[in-house]
Amino acid sequence: MRKEQASKQKYQDTITYSTEEEIKAASQLEKYEISFLWTKIGLYATEHNVTIKANVSSASIVDLYNLSFEATGSYIEIAEFVEEIEKDSKLGFKIEDFSLVPYSDEAGQLQATFTIRNIAINKDTLNNGGNVVTTTQDVANGTTNPDGTTPQGTQTTNDNQNPQG
Repeated sequence: MRKEQASKQKYQDTITYSTEEEIKAASQLEKYEISFLWTKIGLYATEHNVTIKANVSSASIVDLYNLSFEATGSYIEIAEFVEEIEKDSKLGFKIEDFSLVPYSDEAGQLQATFTIRNIAINKDTLNNGGNVVTTTQDVANGTTNPDGTTPQGTQTTNDNQNPQG
């Protein structure tokens, strides 16, 4: 028992005296390519018959991003979709700020919104070499054409072309 307490104290001391950059480096093992994320999450959406829109925005920590989602489908479809994302060990994502509300007059259609925070994304894979503050992508079928459109024709949008002035 003493060994576990000593290990716990060492861990507490380490995180107490670590800088934000050291914590970021220790907690982020991989920088994701945005196309990998769109494909992976889009395939889960397709598998569970969920229509999704994703929004990428800068997080409060430099070089990290937040992913915000709108997912439309039945209760079971959305629940299974979210479960797939959370249990994917390659992603290692934690769903936050989850809400579920009726979406339309269609029987059983619901809309979920949720956020995944502080994700390391290779900024060179974002539009404009990482200068995009917000990018929205319809990733429902998991594919994107080379011109930035999905096969359904939804265009990637840039809400802020050059946030650094």
